[in-house]
Amino acid sequence: LDVLCCHRFTSFTEMSPTQSLAEIFPPVSLVRSTRRRQDRWRKSLRFDGKARFVATSEEQQILRLQDRFDTAELDDDRDVLQELIAEDFQSIGPRGFVLDKKQWINRHDHFHYAALETSEHEVRLYDGAAIVRDVQRNTGIHDGQESRYVMRVGQVWVNQLGKWRLAGIQFSPLAQ
Repeated sequence: LDVLCCHRFTSFTEMSPTQSLAEIFPPVSLVRSTRRRQDRWRKSLRFDGKARFVATSEEQQILRLQDRFDTAELDDDRDVLQELIAEDFQSIGPRGFVLDKKQWINRHDHFHYAALETSEHEVRLYDGAAIVRDVQRNTGIHDGQESRYVMRVGQVWVNQLGKWRLAGIQFSPLAQ
């Protein structure tokens, strides 16, 4: 049984049969601030059959990159986005529009996040690729207009010459 979630603990957590994962591992919220959010920690977890969860190092690495990407999105850090996004990147938006790497980064000219929260993290590893799925709740400002969204997000990370890069992202709206 694979279980992936987000938490702020660095040690193993014992779980009773009556506790839900949400009680033990609350979702992480990103909120705009001037200081760096280095205290946040995301872990991918796998149940090992002994009432504890253990993380694989590759899953941790992918989720740390995902966290770095989310923080760069929130902070409009175009240098980090340039570094993390693959040259052949494509995004599929919630209404089906497609953006390439340059368009994705440049959308920050007229769009920014006021808040971004992710939960229900799941990682699937493949030979040279990883798929990350989560639920994103965000508040965005587009040309001065505030919008709130709840989306299921799928990201595809690929290992190119020993470095993980985000190759694709797709947003699917969830009913509110």
